[in-house]
Amino acid sequence: QCFSHHSADYPATTEGCFKAGQIAHNVMYYDTNWGFHQFADYYKKKKVILFVISATSCPNCKTEAAALPQMVSDLGEENIAVLEAILDGEGGFVDMDTLEMWDSAYGGTFTGAPANTVAVGAFLDPESTTIGTPYNVYIDADDMKVIKIVEGYDQTNMKSDLQAIINN
Repeated sequence: QCFSHHSADYPATTEGCFKAGQIAHNVMYYDTNWGFHQFADYYKKKKVILFVISATSCPNCKTEAAALPQMVSDLGEENIAVLEAILDGEGGFVDMDTLEMWDSAYGGTFTGAPANTVAVGAFLDPESTTIGTPYNVYIDADDMKVIKIVEGYDQTNMKSDLQAIINN
């Protein structure tokens, strides 16, 4: 079961974890300043949420992380929220020092750590036999439904997919 926080201003979630067509769980996380956030903060306030699970040992994750600030600028900060959870080499969530290092290295302001210590598998489809990182979950912020999940990084398709959601 995914870690989800009930919020009066958030649609009811379905059973299971992130799957296309289902309501995304209201994930809670801390930013690098120990500020507390949750998906509900962006419900009906943005057009799209891009939830990214990256790993410190993943070269493609680093490439994607470096490209995200410009992509957000191009698409309009008023339209998109990018929330990135960082894993260490062992598959667990990193400490705050590593989050700060990641933000400094890749120019992001989106990095966070989930507010609980659930295993990364709680966010992912349990039927998957492999999980590729970066793991990108596209969420329509108007209804909080997962639109699609993409494993791996493809800047051209990511930007066009996000633009299509924003224009919808």
